[in-house]
Amino acid sequence: MPVSNEDFFQRSLQFHFENGSRLQKIDPECVDEYDDHSLLKLICITYWVGIFTPIAHSIGARTAYVDSMAGSGVTATKKGHFLCGSSPGALLSASARKQPFEIAFCVEKNHEKATTLQHRLKDIASTTTITVYNKDVLEISQEIARQLQGIMSYIVIDPEGFAGMTWAGLEPLLQCKGDVMITWF
Repeated sequence: MPVSNEDFFQRSLQFHFENGSRLQKIDPECVDEYDDHSLLKLICITYWVGIFTPIAHSIGARTAYVDSMAGSGVTATKKGHFLCGSSPGALLSASARKQPFEIAFCVEKNHEKATTLQHRLKDIASTTTITVYNKDVLEISQEIARQLQGIMSYIVIDPEGFAGMTWAGLEPLLQCKGDVMITWF
């Protein structure tokens, strides 16, 4: 059923603030810190879940979510709000629609953030098989692409700048069947 823009943004804000505040209580000192515009990116990621998963499920495809630069799973804004990060947001959004991803690969090269992300994702009641890689995406992209053979994937590539962006490192993910969202603020 269509909703107004106001209702859409109100629901999206509530989803990201409530889940962000809840997940932040797990390893509270470990958060990603970005400007408020990060909320727009997070809304876009979860919005696309609502388009991707119904299509993939309607054709009987196995589904995977890949977050190539996942962070800690919680974003703190400069105004002091906590937002649900991309990985937990995508997984929670798919589960809420009763169309969960079968598998998820979350890549975070910072050890503390990867460990915290793993703790936060364990807190999500989900049927998704989740793997958190504590590596640079450039080191693991070929392995992830190999594991995605025959699976419909939604891949998010969200760099913090040019660091971590090489064609050779990202090309394996770009060859996978499914959708790739590249964000570049």
